[in-house]
Amino acid sequence: MATKIFKMIFLCIGIMMCLDVVLPAKKAYREISDLQQKARKLSGNYIIVFKDNFECHADLDESTLSNLNRNEPVTVKSTRFTKQCVYIEKNGVEIYRESHWRILFLFGAFLCIGYGIGKINPESRDER
Repeated sequence: MATKIFKMIFLCIGIMMCLDVVLPAKKAYREISDLQQKARKLSGNYIIVFKDNFECHADLDESTLSNLNRNEPVTVKSTRFTKQCVYIEKNGVEIYRESHWRILFLFGAFLCIGYGIGKINPESRDER
């Protein structure tokens, strides 16, 4: 009975992770710093190049790019390893948010749900 409760809790955690991906939840990103920036187009993707040569790769549309004045500081948040630009804020207003990272979170949620569902009734497997 205790294992079934544990596995149901695991299933609920997976469902809550899915809801966190689906619902518009604010996430804390690692903040790089306020930097002056410029942008250049490179094979369909824009690379935000900062004054310390840190590059942040992003899929920016023209309207977002026009909001990026080259002389004004912006807050940029990025993933640590891939340098994927996930958030750009100018004067306290969010002008860009990348959501591809949520796919990995959703994958983890499905693993939790699959484990929870697959292990809720293990006695039925022993009868085979």
